[in-house]
Amino acid sequence: MLRDVFRAEIWQRRRATAWWLLGGFCYLVFIGAVYPTIRSSAGQIDALLEGYPDIFKAVFGVGDGLSYASPEGFLHLQVFSLVLPLVLLSYAIGLGAKAIAGEEESGQLDLVLATPITRRSVVVQKAAAVAVHVAALAAVMTLALLADGALFFDGGVPVSRLAGAMLSAVLLAVLFGTAALAVGAGTGRRSVAVGATSGAALAAYLVFTLSALVPWLRGAARWSPFHYYNRAQPIRFGIDWTDAAVLAGLACLALVAAVILFDRRDVGT
Repeated sequence: MLRDVFRAEIWQRRRATAWWLLGGFCYLVFIGAVYPTIRSSAGQIDALLEGYPDIFKAVFGVGDGLSYASPEGFLHLQVFSLVLPLVLLSYAIGLGAKAIAGEEESGQLDLVLATPITRRSVVVQKAAAVAVHVAALAAVMTLALLADGALFFDGGVPVSRLAGAMLSAVLLAVLFGTAALAVGAGTGRRSVAVGATSGAALAAYLVFTLSALVPWLRGAARWSPFHYYNRAQPIRFGIDWTDAAVLAGLACLALVAAVILFDRRDVGT
């Protein structure tokens, strides 16, 4: 009985997840196919990037000896600095918002709560399903990048760095996906969960990226989850396990908040 909600959540999202998996895989294979062309003119591109405004460099992580010619630099700029976290965050926030608030608005949640399963168990199982979906998408995208390494990168990035960078992205996405679940559990409104969590993610991203240019934001940047996601640039230097632990801890706090909010609220019928 304790696993029924989890299995139902996985099964109900299977078709949408399949499309996300296919799209993520194809997109990253396409990105990898562009690399040989980029590498052939990497010197010119690096010189062009050096002349870009500081705001552009901050947003996309340009600088610190980073070169388009290296697979690590290419993947950092084209995938891990913005595109991949954006994809995973969008997917996780959507799942988290649907998990409680979406089912409450559609009337399906009443059927779940009519069973002997406690509210706390419902929240935990739905959060676990969100994490599994995000991990599955990340795993498929990792396979796409490994294929890119074999086909286009002449061996590519070490698997340990690639896995570490992907793990950091998963933890970031699970954090915001769980936060969306918590907002939905507290309000019962899917639109509020998506809007509030997406806005928080955007604000956190801007604080982190702009802190390199705005001195008074540097202290606030340490409160941004993106600080712990990309500060160490794991695709280039390997994962920082302290940063990963912070992201995991924040996700656990969001889960605790979701349990408390849902346990104390009258569910709309």
